[in-house]
Amino acid sequence: MYEQLEDGSEKKAEILKEITEKLNHRLHLDSSIDFIGKLIFGALNGPTILKNIRPSGQPLVDDWDCLKAMVRVFETHCGSLTLYGMKHMRAFANICNSGISIESMEGACIISACGGYNSAKWSPLSHGFSVDHRNCMRFDGERYVINFCVRSCLLKASSFNRSCLWSS
Repeated sequence: MYEQLEDGSEKKAEILKEITEKLNHRLHLDSSIDFIGKLIFGALNGPTILKNIRPSGQPLVDDWDCLKAMVRVFETHCGSLTLYGMKHMRAFANICNSGISIESMEGACIISACGGYNSAKWSPLSHGFSVDHRNCMRFDGERYVINFCVRSCLLKASSFNRSCLWSS
């Protein structure tokens, strides 16, 4: 479709901008996951651990709640995984299977990997969380209001209420 549009047209420029934004976000996702792995497991071990495939007969992850929580932490700080980013689910599973804490993952996301990334366009606020599309999150002007299925909690924009977000 892009190639069929007239050169210099507003529509062609708009489509090119959208393609560029999506490609940049994909590059951001790939490099962020890679960097988080290196921060958590070290530069030499990170890529190997994140790509590790478990033996046949074992589930992808031992703790599914951990997997959901890790993805939520990532998406909160780094932007939505989108359909493209689902390819990194094994990396998140391997982080959980290695016993990495939510706090360590959050630190890797905030401090080094995604702290400066402007993810507003790719925020779970507009895309939803990838691991549970029943989630609803909105900003009411003062704080974030988050509904996880039947449970609700308030999250001030400046701090996390971990007991609400990650309790079972």
